[in-house]
Amino acid sequence: MMRFLMPCVLAVAVAAQDPAAFAAAVADYRAGKHEAAFASFQQQFAAAGDAASDALRWNLALAALRLQRSGDAEEAVAAWVDGADDARRSDAEFVLGMAGAQRGERAAAAAQLPDAEPLAWAMAIRAMEQAADAFVRAAGARGGWPEAERNAVRTRARVDELKRLRDAAREQAAKKESAPKPLPPAPKPKPEKDEDPLGLVTEPLPAGELPALARRIAQRDQKKVAVRREQQQKTLRAGERGW
Repeated sequence: MMRFLMPCVLAVAVAAQDPAAFAAAVADYRAGKHEAAFASFQQQFAAAGDAASDALRWNLALAALRLQRSGDAEEAVAAWVDGADDARRSDAEFVLGMAGAQRGERAAAAAQLPDAEPLAWAMAIRAMEQAADAFVRAAGARGGWPEAERNAVRTRARVDELKRLRDAAREQAAKKESAPKPLPPAPKPKPEKDEDPLGLVTEPLPAGELPALARRIAQRDQKKVAVRREQQQKTLRAGERGW
């Protein structure tokens, strides 16, 4: 994020409705108490309405910019934008340039979030381009303004930088989309619900039951042997009768 040049705050209250309040707000601004200064300037501006002095409008705009209240800054000098006074129009364009740069930086920060809006980069670049144009107009209306001219150069450079960041973000997103997706893990085999037909035991038997199990196995084997012998004898007898 680039730093932009801010003009100095006006210390003279021209036709101020409350000179003491205006002077106190200026003192707060110079002391870095921008929130207090903004609140006071804003209150005075609301009370003055269309009769608000140039000094009050300018200082309110600068205090608003210090707090990133871009819309309030623009509102403070809105009456100067289309006026015939070149100096006022120049000041208004300078404020519009600062407000546009702030919007561009906020949009650029939002564009780099994981869940960024698709148009965030376009909004950031467009706001910064508009800011650069406003700084150029500010310098031209005054016949040359070093702060405005330098800010115009910086915003143009920032536009190029934002475009590079946008392109890099798009390239990174394209790589993620083209990368092969990992295969899902193979499903685990489901355990069979039916009991084992052979009656196998899955848990170890107590030592006291092993002899009984051995006897049952031996008896079953003996029974199988006896059945086979009986079937063989029947087959032989049937063959003898056949001869």
